[in-house]
Amino acid sequence: MGKGVRRRRGARQQARLEIAPGLGGRLHAARERAGLSQTQAGGPRYPSSYISALEHGRHLPSIEALTLIAANLGLSVGELLTGEAEPTDPATAIARALQSVRAARPTARGESADALAAVEFILKQALPVLAERHE
Repeated sequence: MGKGVRRRRGARQQARLEIAPGLGGRLHAARERAGLSQTQAGGPRYPSSYISALEHGRHLPSIEALTLIAANLGLSVGELLTGEAEPTDPATAIARALQSVRAARPTARGESADALAAVEFILKQALPVLAERHE
């Protein structure tokens, strides 16, 4: 029974880590670029052993941990998760959000498809307004 439990935990952990592929490598590279030790990256709240586990893909951080670590590295959470700088202009931000929404997979009942259509409509309406305000 003990081995079965370990296997299930391993599968769950693997599924969780697939949510943010490459996060550990991006975290390590960002920490190195910032010239910070693992202790400095984690601050007083997260020990170096935790940062090491994140860098080696053994753990997936909570949003709270991710927020603090990203701030310590001088990055946004989005930059740390994706490896891409976040857009500074609203038009690009909305275009990226729209692409993400389109990539969403609808549920069997179609609820996500309805939400997708609503979000696409809102984003398409907001894009010209926000682009004009940003100029």
